[in-house]
Amino acid sequence: MSVQTGCEALWCKFFQTTLKEIALNWFTELPSGVITNFAVLEALFNQHFVAARKFRKTSIHLMACKQGEHESLRENIKRFNAESLEIPNLEDSVAFAALMSGLKPSKFKFDILNAEVTSFSEAMARAKKHISAADIVNPTGGQKRVDKRKAESTREKNNNNNNKKPCDGDNGEDPRYRVIEGRYSWQ
Repeated sequence: MSVQTGCEALWCKFFQTTLKEIALNWFTELPSGVITNFAVLEALFNQHFVAARKFRKTSIHLMACKQGEHESLRENIKRFNAESLEIPNLEDSVAFAALMSGLKPSKFKFDILNAEVTSFSEAMARAKKHISAADIVNPTGGQKRVDKRKAESTREKNNNNNNKKPCDGDNGEDPRYRVIEGRYSWQ
């Protein structure tokens, strides 16, 4: 609902219609006479619900972006870039320092240090080359481990299905079943 008025008394009255559950309970429990104008209501609301407020990320958040032990360069760069896009007015030198501090020891990090790269954009260009080279050397990348697990899971299911016996009971003269050494066999 949009209130097109400059009357703060009306804003205070309409404010409660925008609340639900916990916030509405909070509002109804306020002592009468506390709200003298909309600025007071706004300050009380912000003070009480400050923990639920979404804060803007800063470069400090980016410094906490560390490459995981089993995280590939591709995954790390993707996650790092997503985090860096949420930081307004991020300086190139700060992004570069955060990237370097978060990288685990690797050929990529050695290459960056050896080439004396000093900017985030240059580091990203080199990261792209390393990722492309890794794709050429190992085209399946991290997919190999997932495929191996799927194959093992499929093998286990097949083994479990092969060990199942048909239901004991009257199979009549069904030619698909025949007894071999006391066990049913499916043909």
